[in-house]
Amino acid sequence: MALGSVPRKRLRVSTPPQPAAAAAAPPAAAAAPPRPPRKAALQHAGLRNLGNTCYLNAVLQVLLRCPRLQELLRQQAAAASAADTLLSDLSSTLELMATAPSSHSPSSLLERLRRQHPVFRGGGQHDAQELLRCLLLSVHEAWALRPGAERVAGSAGPSAAEQLFHGELVYTTRCLQCDGRRTRREGFSDLSLSVHHEQPLEWGLAQFFEAERLRSSEKYFCESCRACTEAVRTPRVRHAPPAEPQP
Repeated sequence: MALGSVPRKRLRVSTPPQPAAAAAAPPAAAAAPPRPPRKAALQHAGLRNLGNTCYLNAVLQVLLRCPRLQELLRQQAAAASAADTLLSDLSSTLELMATAPSSHSPSSLLERLRRQHPVFRGGGQHDAQELLRCLLLSVHEAWALRPGAERVAGSAGPSAAEQLFHGELVYTTRCLQCDGRRTRREGFSDLSLSVHHEQPLEWGLAQFFEAERLRSSEKYFCESCRACTEAVRTPRVRHAPPAEPQP
């Protein structure tokens, strides 16, 4: 017997005889489950998959949710007379996605994309981040190379890609031997974050902006010490892009 335990006594309980159960009534017909309320009509229609083009569809769905992008693309495509560029194709595709009552096929945009960027030719899968960078670069180039751009340089403002997606990082490197510091600025249009299925987006951002120790083969050349030394490099956002996708 375990220390401190009290043995249980077995009690014999007599139960009175139960009356005979009445004949079971036939089960009632199961009521039909209530119908779910009809959903409101979708605000936007989807995109057709043209064969392993989910990377394209994903990027377009994100761009559709960026404030002011459609308006800026429409304005700049008209101002640049860019009827035969990827800028105009992207503008018209997003316009159709926002207004068309049925699914839309982005075939014109995909064809233009493959002509300008051969890496997307064929029917294989591609990286959505790489596509986003190519689209933003093409939008910027179409605006910079528009007819008469050299005559109005600096007066028409930056491209839609620059206005909405351009940001700037500052990397500060601190030498652990002399405590000297050096800063370097770097523009960005996207950040490559670590993704973990059990962690939120904030975790990936914290990983990106965590201080990095430079040692061994990655030592930092300190101009004050005139030697390769261990150092700590920390990134921070100096200027954040204003483009924030709507929920």
